Amino acid sequence: MQLPRMRKLVYTGLTACVFVAMSYTALAVPTYKETFPTQQHLGYHAADCGAFDILVDFTYEYSFKVYFDKDGNWTKYVERVRVVGNSLWYNSVNPEISFLGGPGENETYTWYPDGRYIVSGLSVKITVPGSGLMILETGRTVFDTATWEILFQSGPSDFYGDTTALCELFAG
Repeated sequence: MQLPRMRKLVYTGLTACVFVAMSYTALAVPTYKETFPTQQHLGYHAADCGAFDILVDFTYEYSFKVYFDKDGNWTKYVERVRVVGNSLWYNSVNPEISFLGGPGENETYTWYPDGRYIVSGLSVKITVPGSGLMILETGRTVFDTATWEILFQSGPSDFYGDTTALCELFAG
């Protein structure tokens, strides 16, 4: 006789859990997400080296998600960019000074309402024939969007904050 009573208690408990979960999800604002077709970007401005700029041509996949709290306020905005194949980095004044980036460059950009902006992933990877890997930006960089000051950085960094090595490479 105990088994039917136990089963009834379990079913009642499960039913209550399901209704609580359903009422919570009914109040929650769903995540908004969007994915775009593969796109090409030509002449992306990567760095100012004084006498010249460093530009980049690349093909990429792009998507984003916006997360909300139960009141409908956004809590996080996440963009993902994945370069398809290799990118082409070049000197704006002398485009013959160029190097291939990648493959495998991909970044995640995360924005928060408190002003933090986080870039993570393999952002820049430039290999020079005969010399090997010359420029690498990977890991995680946290910026304050009010000042664009770098608050935290981990991983090899030849790009964010100091572009000296990058400019020297493209100076010729």
